[in-house]
Amino acid sequence: MQSIILQEKQTLVNFFANAQNIGIIVGASGNLVDSQASALSLFLSLKNSGKSAQVVSLVDPTVEVSHLVGIDQVGKEFSGNAKVLTISVPYREGEIDKVSYNIEKDRLNVNLFAQAHGVSFSEKDIQYIRKGDSPSSIICIGVSSKDELSRAVELKEGIKILQIDTFANERFGDIAIIDSSYSSLSEIVTELLYELSFPVDLDTAQNLLNGIISATQNFTTPKTSMFAFQSAGLLMQNGAQRRGLSTVSVQEK
Repeated sequence: MQSIILQEKQTLVNFFANAQNIGIIVGASGNLVDSQASALSLFLSLKNSGKSAQVVSLVDPTVEVSHLVGIDQVGKEFSGNAKVLTISVPYREGEIDKVSYNIEKDRLNVNLFAQAHGVSFSEKDIQYIRKGDSPSSIICIGVSSKDELSRAVELKEGIKILQIDTFANERFGDIAIIDSSYSSLSEIVTELLYELSFPVDLDTAQNLLNGIISATQNFTTPKTSMFAFQSAGLLMQNGAQRRGLSTVSVQEK
């Protein structure tokens, strides 16, 4: 029986052939190392193939994923040509009496008028939030629903969505690569990269092997699939090393 990647291979080829500005979104549930590793590996491979790609995560990366290559590239929102710039400040009820703006030569000033006791925050508490164009193609890694997806990106008409997961969640993608036969997201991404002939360098391979090891607890869990061993063999041929398991995410769906 063919794997789901092989069954959908031509559809996937067409998706990536037409995808130039790609956004990868990591869901908030599942094994954290596995989901971050698979997303970052896909990001690295796409960048190495000349594609424009970005990664955002619906959960803040923690220390257990700090060893993954590219983790510093994970953002909270997609950047690009900024369409909205939000100036965010702490707010206490009744502290700000009025908000206005004025233009002085080439400067736009946003004015916050406080009550008599003044504002309680300082300049270091001010945040500048840029919201850019939505990517034209979205890859969801372990995103459970369309509502969860909408937390990270504005779903405009024409956006193509590829959904990758090992759990039978809500199917909202134009292409849904969802199969519980795999024991990790990293196995799915490994097969996808090899079957579609995307570059797999040492960093990409090591990330993926780390994800598989974490999700399967070093190949010891009953759910460990044959794909885990097949993928590990391929990745080790690319230089990835099977390292000791120091931390395993217990955040499951």
